[in-house]
Amino acid sequence: MWELDQLPSKLLVVGTSPIGIELGQAFHRSGTQVTIAQRSGRIFAKEEAEISEKMLSYLREEGIEIRLNTHLAQVTDCSPNGGSGDNNHHAAALGDYRVRLKANDEEEKHKISVNRILITVGQKPNVEGLGIKEIGVSVRTKGIDANDSEKHLRCR
Repeated sequence: MWELDQLPSKLLVVGTSPIGIELGQAFHRSGTQVTIAQRSGRIFAKEEAEISEKMLSYLREEGIEIRLNTHLAQVTDCSPNGGSGDNNHHAAALGDYRVRLKANDEEEKHKISVNRILITVGQKPNVEGLGIKEIGVSVRTKGIDANDSEKHLRCR
């Protein structure tokens, strides 16, 4: 997303992590038509249900289309080089993708066309090359370990 030279007119965000919601909302506020698809029945799954419901209502009122209990069923690359294996095209060239979204409890698939797809599920911390493991910082698959004594680290 950070390499775009122009704003996509239509964007699909897959996943409703805080990062996905934040980027979807930023693109929406910049003029992009945004659809967000979430496999589960709510956004911000780690937060309390009341917060999730309030944010869902707020985002929908703002004009962002959010499809819950929906997964990505199929993506077809319709750009001129689509499916050719040519990965050397300019990163900012906007593609054209036909996407089929399927509600978890329905047979019918909803079809949309978008210029970009942002996948925000399954993030892992990117700490490689920072040297933090070498200085004794404990890193797990979901992030850096912190306890009460590590919250106020001081430099000497």
